[in-house]
Amino acid sequence: MRNQHPEAALGKHTSRSGKNTELDDSGASSSQSAEASLAKSRVNAWLTRLQLEGIDPTLDDLEHCRPDFHPPTHSIEYATKYTELVDTLCRSFSKAQLQKFVTQCGLPRRGRKKLDYAESIVEEKWGWPRLEEIVLERRDRTEMSSETFPVTPSQFFLILGRDGTDLLDISAKYKVHISLVREPLALRIEGLRGSMKKLKDVLNSATKNFVEESVQLPTRVPIRADLVQRISRLADAYIENIGDKGLIRIVAKDERSLGSAKRLASRASREMISSTVVPLISYLPAGVPSISTIPEILSPYMYAMYPFLSPRTLPWYMNTSGAFRIRRVGEWLTSTTKGENIKATGGLAGGEGTVLNLSHKPVDLRDALFTRPRSHSSSNRRIVKASTGHVLFTTQSMVQRATLRPPLKSSHQFAKILKWISQSDLRASFVPSLPPSLVHSVPAEQKILHRLIYKSLPPADQTPSAAKNASQSNVITFEVVIAVDSQASDAESVQTLSIDPRWQKGTETVLDLMMPDRSMDIRLTALDIETLSEDAQPLELKDYSSRLQHFLLNGGGGNAQPDPPLTLHAFGEQYMLHTSASVRQSVERLQSEEQMSHPIAVVSESILDLESSQRTTSCEIICDDLQSDTAWYEFLSGCDLLSTAKSKPSRIADLEGEE
Repeated sequence: MRNQHPEAALGKHTSRSGKNTELDDSGASSSQSAEASLAKSRVNAWLTRLQLEGIDPTLDDLEHCRPDFHPPTHSIEYATKYTELVDTLCRSFSKAQLQKFVTQCGLPRRGRKKLDYAESIVEEKWGWPRLEEIVLERRDRTEMSSETFPVTPSQFFLILGRDGTDLLDISAKYKVHISLVREPLALRIEGLRGSMKKLKDVLNSATKNFVEESVQLPTRVPIRADLVQRISRLADAYIENIGDKGLIRIVAKDERSLGSAKRLASRASREMISSTVVPLISYLPAGVPSISTIPEILSPYMYAMYPFLSPRTLPWYMNTSGAFRIRRVGEWLTSTTKGENIKATGGLAGGEGTVLNLSHKPVDLRDALFTRPRSHSSSNRRIVKASTGHVLFTTQSMVQRATLRPPLKSSHQFAKILKWISQSDLRASFVPSLPPSLVHSVPAEQKILHRLIYKSLPPADQTPSAAKNASQSNVITFEVVIAVDSQASDAESVQTLSIDPRWQKGTETVLDLMMPDRSMDIRLTALDIETLSEDAQPLELKDYSSRLQHFLLNGGGGNAQPDPPLTLHAFGEQYMLHTSASVRQSVERLQSEEQMSHPIAVVSESILDLESSQRTTSCEIICDDLQSDTAWYEFLSGCDLLSTAKSKPSRIADLEGEE
């Protein structure tokens, strides 16, 4: 029979209640120290006796060396007690005995030394935190350090985030200071060791998850340098041109940002082609000569380029260093009216004014819009749309700083300005906007829709000169009208949601009409439209339509809205996405008592670009009976009504209220 353990034989000092006798505070420390020394000597004596009698120690004997608790890991005492406990095991048992205990307990072996076995028992069996880790954690919490994290330009851009907000958030979260080292490119990080380790893990994980792809743009036209930076910020992806054939490299945080960057880059290259394709024409009122024998200093009909300050953000694809519009120079001391007096000149509808192209030749609007014979298809419909806005000129300069200095200085006769435009490298862009008369109006009829517009790409073998004269393009329009019953409650409106897809294809011809004597310009778009049958609908769009309807009818379900296809191959041509937007559309009926015999429908839209998140507004009127001279006259009268701020048109509701 095994001898009784010395501590059991000698007994413990206990109170009558069976608990250890508590010492008063004044002698607690010395009593505990003495008690610990006494217990240690008893254990050593017992183990020595076992060794002399040739009895191997068991796990029970090992457990007698186990303290009841360990000090807090953040205290200095922990390291002392840990070292003493390991030292006790090493002195009390041989290497073979400790190895036997480790094997019996199924503990992992971290080494072959006696010290390794003792530490394994203390940490793995008795649950003491590893001393090395405690020391390192203490260093991480208290010691400052500095390191550099090498990055590539694309990695730095994505880590930086939009306007540097991501890097600022990281710096605040981990309480570190981050600066940029330029040569070689790296991030210099200063802070506590623990924060530095966590931040490096986060950065390493993020950079490993970045996705990269080289993309050949459908237009094979490189992106302007200023647009490269703008698209990178909009899509939260790094973009760079590779060569001059429209090949770009994209690095993004995820696949969704990569897809957004592809679509924005493709649209940017398409816009660069469009800005050189859309023909410019101009309108001068009756009695205003484009050229005069009178010296310019004495001529009352002078024009100049004025800086254009938009109340809204300019489209993301425009050069923001400076935008300018051509306007007539005002005679502030003698002029009694602002701009053109429609009553006196008759306006566009009167036909007494002059429409000129850049070559200073007269142009007939109808002939310019419909240069192609009309299709004989029974489903074909021919319409003309007029959109209000401003024709703005931007320079080719890549300077980011905005300037108020126009590219054409001083004022000139209009013919000279037309000649200068035709010979310069200025880029003209039409920016849609609401006329002043509709800015504060309350629409009566509204609907919300999702719109996609695809435009055909020029053939790959087309020469630049041929592309510049190609003012026509084929289009495919996809609209999903989301009609909400305004009479229903919020709960009912979800149930009454109806989705009505509309598919159309056609050919469009676009003209930008500058009207420097008025406050607004006009874009004229002629369309030959036909509705697509189900068999003719492109398969890629049909698949997108199905996914979109499922998304809308299920309220999103926490999922992101599906992305439209970037390109389509249909009707023997390649089409590229031109517009992806959510639109709030309203229809109003306006009338000018001076020109129009009956009201005209005005369609105004608030458009959210789903790729760039930019909002724009537009206003348009439509003429759908071009064979009728009366309808064409009413259409031009509507253009006069919306493009002049002199008289505010009356809403039909107001007219009816006066009767």
